[in-house]
Amino acid sequence: MNTNFDFEKFERLKGLEAGLYCAKWSQAHTVGEDFLSYFKRKASSFDDEHLEQALALLAKTSYPNAYHEIANYMQHPYASVRLLARNVISHLPSIDEIIMAHVVSTLASPVDTLGIQELRTALEHPANAAAKNIAEQYLGTKGKAESSSR
Repeated sequence: MNTNFDFEKFERLKGLEAGLYCAKWSQAHTVGEDFLSYFKRKASSFDDEHLEQALALLAKTSYPNAYHEIANYMQHPYASVRLLARNVISHLPSIDEIIMAHVVSTLASPVDTLGIQELRTALEHPANAAAKNIAEQYLGTKGKAESSSR
């Protein structure tokens, strides 16, 4: 568990320096629940670069709540944040109903096509019956819309 991420230093650093700090730190430490708590408190005040770095650190955890946070950013205005979030979610081995709802929402009305093809694979990996139902409803609705447009 991590207890030594320097949150103040992270906020002070800009651009490449912030990225290098996070990369170096994450090679030697495990991202813990303290970082998740910090992220939940501070994410709304991050600039896009800090948000991207913080999401990349969250992606290194195994906490479902961290992935729930990441899923919130699949439609973010900043393209790099969107792509990072979509890629992380696309590569999860199983998708719970909270994340699946974000996946379906993103697929139903994406702001762009960055990572969308990969994100579709998430529909094939529901973690439970609720997630499977969400995916099936989306696929059924999508299929009906495509056949009625022909």
